[in-house]
Amino acid sequence: TDLAAVGDLARQFGIRLTMHPAPFVLLNSPETRQAERAREELTVAVTLMERMGLGSDAVLVVHVGAVH
Repeated sequence: TDLAAVGDLARQFGIRLTMHPAPFVLLNSPETRQAERAREELTVAVTLMERMGLGSDAVLVVHVGAVH
């Protein structure tokens, strides 16, 4: 797949891939639906990384502990 090819290229060139979710991703939101959407968004990001064949060196950056 195209995603696997991207992962292959990253490994070939020694590039560590990271992702940073959109600002609306609030796991600690007091609104249940917003927190659910945040989990869904993070699940999609993890799925992309898995389909690229990335290992534990790939990082999903999530900021927590803001206002809520």
